[in-house]
Amino acid sequence: MERIMPKFYASPTDAPSFTATGTIAIQVEDFNDHCPQITSTSQTLCYEDSVIFVTAEDKDEFPNSAPFDFTVISESRDQKWTVEPLNGTSVILRDQAQLWPGVYKVAVQVKDQQGKSCDDLQTIDLTVCTCQHGSRTCTARSSKSVVFGAAGVLLMLLGLLLLLLLPLLLLFCLCGDAARNFKVIPFETKEHLMQYSTEGQGEDKGIPYVPISVESGDATGCEGHKYLWRKGISAGWRINFWRWCQYVHLNCRKRASLQPVWAVFCA
Repeated sequence: MERIMPKFYASPTDAPSFTATGTIAIQVEDFNDHCPQITSTSQTLCYEDSVIFVTAEDKDEFPNSAPFDFTVISESRDQKWTVEPLNGTSVILRDQAQLWPGVYKVAVQVKDQQGKSCDDLQTIDLTVCTCQHGSRTCTARSSKSVVFGAAGVLLMLLGLLLLLLLPLLLLFCLCGDAARNFKVIPFETKEHLMQYSTEGQGEDKGIPYVPISVESGDATGCEGHKYLWRKGISAGWRINFWRWCQYVHLNCRKRASLQPVWAVFCA
């Protein structure tokens, strides 16, 4: 509510003239038509610190202005703030989440004594960075810019020249009849592979029945394997026959009834 006291001067037009002064007090009621607004919407928070100061102002007079009520409306889980009153128009926001360097937005709602606040939510652009010693100024980051120098231009020109020369190089390519004159390189596998003739299963050969006297053999009756050697029996079969004869026909002479049979193998 505002009080206005204007002064009035009055004087008659008749002679002799007189003057008079009067004061009228007019009291004008103040309407709460303004909302409290934050004075600074861009702040810097040093990484080593954890507090920022927020101040608001209202164009209305008492009782439609300070002291204000500050509330942080956090929509991110990365941010966690506590509000500590400083005076009627300022508060201390203390960071509890230890924010990493970067840019953040802190939404704050400010109300006056009558509970009036701005329709649009007020946001503070907060920059967290490593500050210079003894100041709240961020340390300048070294920026590296890529410059396309003379070497890059030269490489680009060389690439274009190669593209232009490629059709000319195709003219020297031999096509057509040159393909028909292609000669196959001779390759003979016999000159590079050794023949062992030991692969696969052995061949079956018939053994003629030739009776040989047991008396012509040795004490074991198994000298007859020499006959099988001369008939072309493989080395493996010869060894098996020889061992079999020695094992079975150790007393071949005593078995007269079996002499015609064993004569083929053990004679």
